[in-house]
Amino acid sequence: MAKTKISEFRAYSYITNKLKLKDWNTSNPNKVDKGEVWTQQECLENPEIKKCLGSLRPENIVKVNPSLFWVIEAKEGKSKLQIAIKEAQQYADKINNKSSLITCSFATGISGNEDDGFEVRNFININGQWKEIKLSNKVLSRFLSKNEILRLFSKGTSNLSRPELSVSEIVQLSKQINDILHIAKVEKEKRALYVAALLLSLNEDPTLSHKGNAAVFINDINSRSLQIFKQAGKEILAEEIKISTTSEYLDRQADALNKIINLLKEADLVNAATQSDILGIFFENFLRYGNTSKDLGIVLTPRHICWLASEALEISQSDYVYDCSVGTGGFLVSAFNKVKESIPEIQARRFASNNLFGIEAQTRVAVLAFINMYFRGDGKHNLKIDSCFNWHISKNSKSAKKLNF
Repeated sequence: MAKTKISEFRAYSYITNKLKLKDWNTSNPNKVDKGEVWTQQECLENPEIKKCLGSLRPENIVKVNPSLFWVIEAKEGKSKLQIAIKEAQQYADKINNKSSLITCSFATGISGNEDDGFEVRNFININGQWKEIKLSNKVLSRFLSKNEILRLFSKGTSNLSRPELSVSEIVQLSKQINDILHIAKVEKEKRALYVAALLLSLNEDPTLSHKGNAAVFINDINSRSLQIFKQAGKEILAEEIKISTTSEYLDRQADALNKIINLLKEADLVNAATQSDILGIFFENFLRYGNTSKDLGIVLTPRHICWLASEALEISQSDYVYDCSVGTGGFLVSAFNKVKESIPEIQARRFASNNLFGIEAQTRVAVLAFINMYFRGDGKHNLKIDSCFNWHISKNSKSAKKLNF
């Protein structure tokens, strides 16, 4: 590590934006009382940091609290991620070895650029050893919130038990994706479905990216989605979500999908989707932004209302939950979350498979409900695309169709 660092890569705006979305105060702590983030040019203005680092300057140092710090180091190009990680840890080690006033227990390496996207990896120092931070044992590829850092630090663990994506992050992500697909000439009513296909594909292959022929890339996405729908006996939904390879804008759209893949990876949305109803919130914000909900004639129920209903009804594993207008699955997921709190996971999955039922008349919306339920844990089979007047739960009725999924 050179004494004087001349950074090849300025990621200030990207890092600052991501930290703001995680509710960090990105003002200079030397000048603003509640400020929490020093830039490369500002960090050595702090006497304690200067004592430890001399003339060395990481991309950012974040003040978690008066005695707990976090180092962020950036490099140009994804191939230099390991260098960024190593240098971030070295900066933190210098602070830990030389200061009796502050501890730098967190180090983050970031590499990439605006065109290729960014790679982010986070580490925590536990008993002198750097351990990579994961979300439910999967690599966490986004920046951390203060609550997440404090939770990890207090428990002395490198594994987060639940995700934390703010509403502002979800809104911004949906806006970015809509803008990208708008420029790529993708019809607004198809945009949420394109993103849904990407999420399914990323869940199957986290390394998915566009490197060659546009049609081959898109057919790969379609094939992965089809396989998941086939497993659930819902091939009809696979046709709805299928991305066309005959568009005159095919190359432009393939490039757009690749940009979206990078955004979804940075937001770590696939990992987060398995832990909470983040995906439902994302889809609904996405639909609102693109005016798709109005076009389809649907009303989206706020997630806190879904939560309130499950709490008020005191849903238990012996109950049957039927939503006659399921939308993106908010009520069913809330019921599942309520039951999951008090029973082992295997029993919760059995409840999802046997006790959750939904009807949705709009095929495009049913696709989103299916995917939301798929990521949350089974229950995905109990979904019908039909009028709610044709179905109800009944043990003995001969005159009505029975919910026998």
